[in-house]
Amino acid sequence: VLRDTSKVLQRLFEIGKLTNQPEGETMELPNPLSASHWRLIGSATQARFGTLVHSGWKANKVAVPQWTGRSEDALVIAPAEVEVR
Repeated sequence: VLRDTSKVLQRLFEIGKLTNQPEGETMELPNPLSASHWRLIGSATQARFGTLVHSGWKANKVAVPQWTGRSEDALVIAPAEVEVR
């Protein structure tokens, strides 16, 4: 079963990083901020900069039925995490 599941996942998906910025570096937050792409952690309520904690994951290839949501959110698997200050 696991071998067959792996074959199906490889056929349907190709997974890559959501951002190419190195983890641990300071980054400017995009405006507007997509909740599908970015998860803000920390205590600041309004911040323009943060430290990239996790690069996030997205699917570079998806071969499944047609997506009906926003096109820019369709390939996000897990949002990138940014600690705001």
